Amino acid sequence: MATTLNLVGAAAAATVVVGAAALRVSFAPGDELAEDRRAEPLLVEELALQAKYKFEVIDLPVPSSSSSESMKVHTKYYYPATESPKGVIVYLHGLNSHSGRITEFYNRSLRDGWIAGMMDFRGFGRSCGRHGYIESIDTLADDAVAFVQATKAKFPDLKLFVLGTSMGGLTLLHATLKMPPGLVESYIFHAPPVEISRNVLPPKIVELVGRVLLSLAPKLPLLKPHSAHSNSPSQEALVHHSKAVDPNFYQGRLRIGTAYAMLNASLSIGDKLHEINVPHLLIHGTADRVCDIAGSERFFATSGAKDKQFVRIPDGQHNLLQEEEKYWRLYLDTIAEYIDARI
Repeated sequence: MATTLNLVGAAAAATVVVGAAALRVSFAPGDELAEDRRAEPLLVEELALQAKYKFEVIDLPVPSSSSSESMKVHTKYYYPATESPKGVIVYLHGLNSHSGRITEFYNRSLRDGWIAGMMDFRGFGRSCGRHGYIESIDTLADDAVAFVQATKAKFPDLKLFVLGTSMGGLTLLHATLKMPPGLVESYIFHAPPVEISRNVLPPKIVELVGRVLLSLAPKLPLLKPHSAHSNSPSQEALVHHSKAVDPNFYQGRLRIGTAYAMLNASLSIGDKLHEINVPHLLIHGTADRVCDIAGSERFFATSGAKDKQFVRIPDGQHNLLQEEEKYWRLYLDTIAEYIDARI
């Protein structure tokens, strides 16, 4: 009997070891230099934008945490028709998304005479890295600083503004603490997850499983992603369809490492809000069910900036550009008025 139990125990242990090894091989930590998404076709909206405006694609080399080779971060600039642009506005995208999905913003900026710059964070869009995986927001913040520095060097005589949406806003909050002085005229934070809504946090049992697996297999897709919400069911359906047909939008479950990178960055920035003393505009929809507006209220009250504004969009959901026209138009008008006043 004892021998049988020993054999069963040994078999179970072997199964666990083999399973753990398999997870480690498939979902181990570290950067990846994969470039498989770079060949994916552009969205129809991107093609229309490129047919109308001059553009330039530049691969920005950034350090890898697990290789001596640099990773390639996809960046792009669109140029307005005018020979005397007002300035430059750089966009940092949100979780699972990429820089090619907000053509309404680019069209407005270009029409108003601004150069529009954008980057895909590593792991998203056309940049290198496992799709949907973030090792740390701190690393993304370093990449954002590198892109801002490269942009300012490219356009030294133009004022530079940086807009970060959701995860991009959280990354930008961390980046402000690393940014050399004199590069950025002002920052725009849209719905930064200073406080993540309870609606999108996983059940405690899933959180416990995630913590156990985090060091072993951080790239494992485990958590169900939050769904896009809109005040209009028809608009929400359009957004879901646009994501489904976009090969560069990450549609899988949230990877364990990504979830904890977001959570850790959200918690850590809460202790540093008073250190953020750069000029900024904060925009947040009052009905946001992903990033609680209470976090933005706390940020605005706590930040050390003397030049700061907070615009609350009544009844606006998380992604204002995915709302009905009255919401996204107010969002774009707010940004346009803010940056035009600072030329």
